[in-house]
Amino acid sequence: MARLTKVDWVRKGIQVMNDDGYDAIKIESLCVKFGVTKGSFYHHFESISDYEEELLKYWEARTLGKIIEVVNSGMTPKDRLRMMIKEVFTVSGKTELSLRAWALHNKTVKKYLYKMDEERIAVNRQLYIEVGIPKETAGELAEFAYTAWLGIQCYYLSGSAQKEKSVRLINEFLSMPVRGLVEDLI
Repeated sequence: MARLTKVDWVRKGIQVMNDDGYDAIKIESLCVKFGVTKGSFYHHFESISDYEEELLKYWEARTLGKIIEVVNSGMTPKDRLRMMIKEVFTVSGKTELSLRAWALHNKTVKKYLYKMDEERIAVNRQLYIEVGIPKETAGELAEFAYTAWLGIQCYYLSGSAQKEKSVRLINEFLSMPVRGLVEDLI
């Protein structure tokens, strides 16, 4: 029988959520899938709610860690914005979609997701301001960009040539109001 650390449990849980959806996060089915006993689960977690909270904390830390790397990279605002766009498309659309479906029924998940959405939009808003977009427009553009990129991620759950075309098109569209400022993002 395998031994899992707390971190193993969390990483594997994120993968299960990505592959099978949030409703697959059940103690018994996870134990069978991981080849461990319920005792292994309860050694690390008090309850399924405790485990779910750890999954959310891990997802948040991993996602925010990438954002912080970009923000603190020392690159120009244009390069940081380009990097943020790239980072958006490294996040699994399946995980995002699963979290959003789960948030419809779980207040804790909704709280984490709302916080993450606000953080991502705020970073993009600041980057748009730094490349010269007026503050009044930067917030709207950042929110529109974020929801468009998120929609692409959730719509195309696996990589495809059409997904790449959609990414290019949305980035081209988003650069229209600021031609000359961010046109080399696409």
